[in-house]
Amino acid sequence: MKTVIVLGTHNSGSGLVHDYLACRNDFNSPFDHNEFRICTDPRGLNYLYTNCYKNNGFFNASHAISDFLNFIDQIEKFKVHQSKGVLKTIYKKNLLKHSKTFIKNITDVQYFAAPHYKRIGLTLSEKLNIRLSKKLFKKTLPEMKLASIILPKNEKIFIKEGKQLIKNIIFNNTKKTLIKNKNVVLNNAADILNPIETSRFYENAKIIVVTRDPRDIFTSMKSRQSMATPWYDVDIFIKWYKKCFDKNVYLDKNNPLILKLKFEEIIKNFDKENNKICKFLNINLKFEIEKKKHFEFNLEKSKKNIYKSRKYLSKKEFSKIEKQLKNHLQW
Repeated sequence: MKTVIVLGTHNSGSGLVHDYLACRNDFNSPFDHNEFRICTDPRGLNYLYTNCYKNNGFFNASHAISDFLNFIDQIEKFKVHQSKGVLKTIYKKNLLKHSKTFIKNITDVQYFAAPHYKRIGLTLSEKLNIRLSKKLFKKTLPEMKLASIILPKNEKIFIKEGKQLIKNIIFNNTKKTLIKNKNVVLNNAADILNPIETSRFYENAKIIVVTRDPRDIFTSMKSRQSMATPWYDVDIFIKWYKKCFDKNVYLDKNNPLILKLKFEEIIKNFDKENNKICKFLNINLKFEIEKKKHFEFNLEKSKKNIYKSRKYLSKKEFSKIEKQLKNHLQW
C-alpha cells in the first residue's frame, strides 16, 4: 500500500489531482475530499514531535501533549459541509481514544505537579477550587492532578508510535472492503514548505505538489475569500508568495519522493501529465473512474479555472503580480 499526499500552494488546483486519484478504482480516500491536517496543523503531530525533541525544556513536551489532545478532541467534533445543508464530522469515532493510546505508548516518566506556566493561567474559579480542596479535603497539589508532566521516550519510539497512530486513524475511516489492494490518497496531509519532514509519519509516502500561476491563485483566493490567505490585498499577497516560495528548496530541487506538476499543464495535457503520475507512483495507466458520493473528477469543469485572472483581476493587480512574481508565472 502506498500513501500518496497531494499538496498545493493554496488555491493551486491540487484538489483536481487528489480527486482524480481518489476516483480511481485502485485508490481509497478515507476522508473524501477533506484535507487531512492532523500532522501539519499547529498543535498537531509534527508540533508535538518538535516540542518533544527539538525544543528542549522541562515542560515543553507536557504543554505540547496537552495542546495536542485538546486539538484532537476539537477536530473529532468538528463538522464540515458535506453537501448542501448537510454537516458531518470528518473523522469517525475513536480518534481521541487512539491519540490517548499513542501518548501512553510514548510516555517514559509521568507525574502530577503545578508548575509556574500552569499556575499563571488559572481562572478565579479554578484558584478558589484549589483553595477549597486544600482546606476542606486536605488535598495536595499532586492529588488534584492540576497538570500532568510527561517526559517522552526516545525519538525512534515516538516516530514508530506516530506512524501507528496515523495508520489507525486512516484504517478507522476506511471501509474494510476498501482496504485490500488499495493505495491511499490524502489531501494536503503535509506542509508544502517542509514536505519531507512533515510526512515522516506516513508509510511508503510519495508526494505530488501542484503549482499554479500566481495570477490565477490570487483570483481564486479573491473569488472564494479564502479564510487562510491574504486574498484582500494584492501587495500583501505578493509579499506572502515571495516569502513562501522564492527559495523553497523542495520546489526548486529534484527529490525522488516528490513529483512537481503544473495545474495548467494537467488541464491542457492530461494524458502526458497522467503518464508522469503513473510512472512516479508505479501504478497502471489503465484505470476505472468510480463515481463518488460527494465529489468527482471532472476535467472539463476544471478547464474553466485556467486564465481566470485575465477576466477577474483589475489591470493594476494583474500587472503587479506579473512584474513582481515573474519568476513564478506559468503562462
